[in-house]
Amino acid sequence: GTTENEAAINELKNVKAHHNFIDELINTIARQAKTVNRSPEAFKESYAHSIPKIFFLMIPLLALLLKICFLRNKEHYYVDHAVFALHYHCFCFMVMCLWALNPFKSINSWLAAIIISLIAFYFYKSLRKVYKISRLRAFGTWLFCTFGYFIFFIFAFVIDLVIVFFLA
Repeated sequence: GTTENEAAINELKNVKAHHNFIDELINTIARQAKTVNRSPEAFKESYAHSIPKIFFLMIPLLALLLKICFLRNKEHYYVDHAVFALHYHCFCFMVMCLWALNPFKSINSWLAAIIISLIAFYFYKSLRKVYKISRLRAFGTWLFCTFGYFIFFIFAFVIDLVIVFFLA
């Protein structure tokens, strides 16, 4: 009867509203793509300025990963892991600042490999020293946190890219 007809009409309205939303989203993306295409340097600069915000966001996420690794350890609270994560990020930031000041651009790729290795080794050694754990446990924690951090970082990176794209 009429309730079936009303339901069908409401369904068609919902499909139309959904279709309008998709059309509007596509138009917005097209407009933003034209804006970015006109001034790619402004987009790059805007995105470069947002990267430190990603690193700031990653501090509590690294603390969360550490909390998961040391869940049964009643000696360390989340705040302890957050302080460790802040300390580690400060070290990374300091090393990256020194890298940015590198006057020898010809050795940049070698320097990047050295810096990444140094940061990874520092994380492993600081896990052993701060949490007083075995080499094997430190390596497992390092592996878990590095993988989790990478996943979180890529996710935050993409979200930030989308946000900067729509605000450009």
